[in-house]
Amino acid sequence: MKEFILSRLDAHKILIRYVIAGGTAFCVEYGTFYVLYYGFHWRLIIANGSSFLLGLLVSFMMQRFWTFASKDKSYSKHMKHQAILYFLLSAFNLGVSTLIIETLVHASLRPFIAKFGTQLIIAVWNFFILKRIIFTQTV
Repeated sequence: MKEFILSRLDAHKILIRYVIAGGTAFCVEYGTFYVLYYGFHWRLIIANGSSFLLGLLVSFMMQRFWTFASKDKSYSKHMKHQAILYFLLSAFNLGVSTLIIETLVHASLRPFIAKFGTQLIIAVWNFFILKRIIFTQTV
């Protein structure tokens, strides 16, 4: 039984790491958003953009060096290319998340809840894009 569980965990190692790294970045972003919006009363778009940038830095570092890390020497040569693609994806995500959050807030949903739901949606499509396009072993 133990071997079965370990083999299943190994098979899903990248997904588990993605969830942990993403969860960490999410907590940084979400916590920053909460402090900026509710604590300092920043405008929604400024609080969301600022928290997004901080979460972005945490996310890139963890995803690049831990979740999708490779022992292949040539993999490290592609960091600039990966960073550019990652930041382009993130810029797209920022626009989409701001639009969704603004729409949900205008529909009377609390900003804190709107951001949470939006982040979950983005996390799903990001996993596939990161795994298959940005952090592939053959860039």
